[in-house]
Amino acid sequence: MLLSVTLVTFGQKLEKGNVVGTHVGTIILNPDVSYNQYKTFLLTKYIPEINKAFNGDMMMYFAESDRSNGEAHVITIMYVFTSVAARNKYFPTPEKFSDLFTSMQEKLKPVEDQLAKLGAYSEKFYHDWIVQ
Repeated sequence: MLLSVTLVTFGQKLEKGNVVGTHVGTIILNPDVSYNQYKTFLLTKYIPEINKAFNGDMMMYFAESDRSNGEAHVITIMYVFTSVAARNKYFPTPEKFSDLFTSMQEKLKPVEDQLAKLGAYSEKFYHDWIVQ
């Protein structure tokens, strides 16, 4: 996990009170889709749209495993929120999405549908870290 959090600092300075969500999972590719196709779409289309939708409250980052226990396509999606309040504005509890987030999802449906044509992300676990 330290590696994941360290990678974030190159693109954005972490500040006291930021929330860094590290979500670890695998990519399940659809037939005839390569990992690089999925990754390219994620980096060039999906993540920029997500970041634009959150309007500065949150930035999403992607990290891929450089070394692992042999499992393929293990990735970390990192969400850096400006504060706990910013996170809770969209995700009041781990099980509940806010109305604001639900309306954002509707607007992001076209890019999410495009990503689904390439494959799916299966989350294994996540942690939200509050920068001290």
